[in-house]
Amino acid sequence: MNSNTISVRYARALFASAKEQNVLDSVRKDMDTILAVSTESPELGKLLNSPVTKPSVKIKALTGVFSDSHMLTKRFLELLTTNKRESWLPLIARNFISFYKKEKNIVSVSISSAIPMPESMQSQLKSKLKADLKSEVEMESDTDESLIGGFVITIENQMLDASVKGQLKKIRYEFLNSKSI
Repeated sequence: MNSNTISVRYARALFASAKEQNVLDSVRKDMDTILAVSTESPELGKLLNSPVTKPSVKIKALTGVFSDSHMLTKRFLELLTTNKRESWLPLIARNFISFYKKEKNIVSVSISSAIPMPESMQSQLKSKLKADLKSEVEMESDTDESLIGGFVITIENQMLDASVKGQLKKIRYEFLNSKSI
């Protein structure tokens, strides 16, 4: 069985349990924290992937690091470690968040612009997307000077490139593939 199948099954089981106990929001916050910590801390990854570290040590470390987590999350971490699936924790957290967003009708939006986007423009864009998509919107924005001008917006898995860099790439591609030269 591959890791993706395993992580989806565990995430689905945690999601169902959290929904049944009416603690979806708390467990979502825990999964956000777990994902952030596992991304930012290579030491945690080493600990989770270490075959020589005893499960009891891993459980202590995980419950210590995530001591503010909901009891369901703590029990889940123990279960994962007992079943030797702790190395898939970041992927499980990502899948849980995906199930949560689907349940709550939340759409992820990422926008990159050549210069920092003012807060007022971000809130207008978020309101417009919320109305158009008929969903809640979780928006992330960053600055990428290599875009030269314009922006790139990604909604779930769809991307709209309205940047100068993207337009230049398109022109270059058309020019290089033109047969009329």
